[in-house]
Amino acid sequence: MRCAELDFVTVYCPNGKTLEHEDYGRKLAWFDSLRDWLATSMDSSREAVLCGDFNICPTALDSHSGEAAEGEIFHTEAERARMRALYDLGLQDLFRRESPEEQAFSWWDYRGGSFYRNHGLRIDFLLSTEGLAARASNIHTDRDYRKKKGDLPASDHAPVIAEIQ
Repeated sequence: MRCAELDFVTVYCPNGKTLEHEDYGRKLAWFDSLRDWLATSMDSSREAVLCGDFNICPTALDSHSGEAAEGEIFHTEAERARMRALYDLGLQDLFRRESPEEQAFSWWDYRGGSFYRNHGLRIDFLLSTEGLAARASNIHTDRDYRKKKGDLPASDHAPVIAEIQ
């Protein structure tokens, strides 16, 4: 989609369920296909954003469990390699570019009071081309959006927001 001189691609990436489930292999293959599609479809002369739910924690900092979760679903080297392949295309994680050491999350399980204990994962991303990344600021997750509002049910995700100058 093209809007205001920007190309937008939104994705909901496969979850993978568990490392033993056949969907895990499908998740990895899906990311390979996404990388291949982007490599042939992205026009390097245009600013672009790839955004959505990636179902991957790129680093231990992106998980409330930190290094204890290494090797679990969302935290495997194979999944992280798929994220790095997207970065290798020239895409930058806007939040990490602005806040390289901040632990912030975009998803919290509904169970066990995870949201209120801040036991979450950062699995929702705004990835952009270099030119757009240089113009982005105030990148944050809107935790208030995640809270229950009136009769509306709470979501398990909160939006990631960036201001583009």
